[in-house]
Amino acid sequence: PPAVPLCALLNNLGSVPQLEMSILAREVMCSELGPRIGLLVGPSRFVTSLDTNGISLSLAPLDDVRKERLCAPAQCPSWRPAVVPRKPEH
Repeated sequence: PPAVPLCALLNNLGSVPQLEMSILAREVMCSELGPRIGLLVGPSRFVTSLDTNGISLSLAPLDDVRKERLCAPAQCPSWRPAVVPRKPEH
């Protein structure tokens, strides 16, 4: 549904430079989906294939339960906690 807030996970599949991942994150936030994104996880390497050049973008509806779980502390060293994204200036 168009009015539902979203959470976004931006995953580096392995060999995309961090600068390019940051550019992708900005483009996602400047897209028509940007105003709906209430939480952003990444950009980071969550699920990789060593040398794969690519990204994945996952979107899910954001409700209170999902927000609580994505913001909860985790013991996994590679997990980046979700953040409330700053809206980029054009």
